[in-house]
Amino acid sequence: MTKINLGPRAFSPATSNILDDYAAKKGGRHVVDCAWFARGGGWTTEPVSIYYVAERPVDCAFTNRYFGLSVTGNWDGGPVIFDADRVEEIKFYGIHDQMSDEVIFSRWRHDYRCFSYGGPCFVDGGLDYFRTVGHLDSGLRFAHFSVRDGEFVEIL
Repeated sequence: MTKINLGPRAFSPATSNILDDYAAKKGGRHVVDCAWFARGGGWTTEPVSIYYVAERPVDCAFTNRYFGLSVTGNWDGGPVIFDADRVEEIKFYGIHDQMSDEVIFSRWRHDYRCFSYGGPCFVDGGLDYFRTVGHLDSGLRFAHFSVRDGEFVEIL
């Protein structure tokens, strides 16, 4: 089974715990930290945390299956919650190491992601562009995937 390397959380452990606790109260689980659709087009420069809810709670006003939480953009410093169903529209591009069966991808601009074992290369660019640096040997291949029903699936 291919391991999608989500990397470290985008926010501090304390902030991630607050976001995860809030999501758990809504019946959600963390899917990914990544850039998000910017108002003027393109992608945000700050990451957001995306959560999935398989079954919407009866008392929940949202009708979507995904919601996002961000710690930026709210004047009082609290988390901002938003509809994140569009996460299934995003195509993530990465590199699949067939020997370790690990996939890395860049989640937002300038995050410079590498394999958990160090690996021969890294990826960057988030959703704005896709850049690799290093040695792409025969055990590596380009991969692209998306989120479906709260899980990453490779697009062949």
